Amino acid sequence: IVIMIRSILRTLSRFLMAIALFALVLCAAEVYLRWERIKQQPTTISDAASVEKLVLPSSTSWIEVSELVDFDMPVSLNETTRLRTTEFGTRGSRISVPKPESTFRVLCLGSSRLFGLGQKEEETITTQLQNLFQEAQLMHVEFVNAGCPGAGPMANYLRLRTKLISLQPNLILYCVSIDDLNHDSEIRGGLSLDQQGIPAYATHPASREQASDELSRLCEEFAVADWLTARVGPMIGLKESNSQSGQSTTEQPGSLSPLLDMQKFCAANHCQFMISIIPDAWEQKQKTGVDHSRNPVAFERGLHEFFAEHKIQSTSLVHNPSLLFQQNGQEQGLYEERTGNLNSTGNAMYARTIAKSMVDFFPSILQSPVGQQPPLLSPSPGESSRNETVPINRQPEPRESILR
Repeated sequence: IVIMIRSILRTLSRFLMAIALFALVLCAAEVYLRWERIKQQPTTISDAASVEKLVLPSSTSWIEVSELVDFDMPVSLNETTRLRTTEFGTRGSRISVPKPESTFRVLCLGSSRLFGLGQKEEETITTQLQNLFQEAQLMHVEFVNAGCPGAGPMANYLRLRTKLISLQPNLILYCVSIDDLNHDSEIRGGLSLDQQGIPAYATHPASREQASDELSRLCEEFAVADWLTARVGPMIGLKESNSQSGQSTTEQPGSLSPLLDMQKFCAANHCQFMISIIPDAWEQKQKTGVDHSRNPVAFERGLHEFFAEHKIQSTSLVHNPSLLFQQNGQEQGLYEERTGNLNSTGNAMYARTIAKSMVDFFPSILQSPVGQQPPLLSPSPGESSRNETVPINRQPEPRESILR
């Protein structure tokens, strides 16, 4: 009996030692794989952490901007800026709802370049536009930054349809980057149509599976589980973790139909619609005639042709300052070196081109919606002597102040 007990104890001790050794190996593997994760992360300031806090999966528009956030976002290696959103997921200060009758509200849609990810609030495109109109004493014009990082035309159309239209905009300004069209490919599987066949909403899988997707949460928490899922998962039919699922499966440009849906939706809600193509340093280097997904000139031509096919006059619909930026962008330092996006100086120049087109396309913007004449901007010293055709007592129109 004693010998049998000793044999059992010896076997048990070996079993426990094997378990302990396995646990040590597992811990070592976890430490090693987490260290590899850290080493693979970029050493420069990244916007990934900010996006994770800022952009959430949505049950209606695929993704949406978090509401009522207020945190410090890095803008350089040693500087941060305050990032705040409203209850509507727009960047900046609180928005008056219902809209005052005397306000001409411009709702600006776009992705991270419009939102200003990695930029101070006062450097963003919408703030630069607001400053231009205030300098021209057009105080009744209000710009709302409704950009959403990672959102393409479809997601922005759904955001407008399901939520943002409640802000009662007079004008929808959609600032589109050519690359934004690629974001729409991932929405197709979650898109639902209304009775007329028009996109009604798109449900992100993460918005309905947060409670049941234990594998994804396990992969986020443990590097070993993430490694096993990535290597072994496909062999046994497991889906990859969410860290991989958000990537686009194609690099082909998306459809232009969401822009048509957006234009029709604006017309049905009695607001104007304008598309503006955001300049990009890398796109400016492309030659005319290459694929329109990388060529802003051909992209603009494709937009006009697309709207013409649907019997829509697009002469005062598409704004494209690419040629101007192609001539001046590199010399004046308008782009960020790391990303090729517009910097604060580039945003100011881009905003001025938008303001000019706005006044040209929609001259009614110079008048408040209730018909009140906005105050005029006083002429700068010596203006009369510089322009002999202007009467001495004449003040320049707000339009001239913006275009000056």
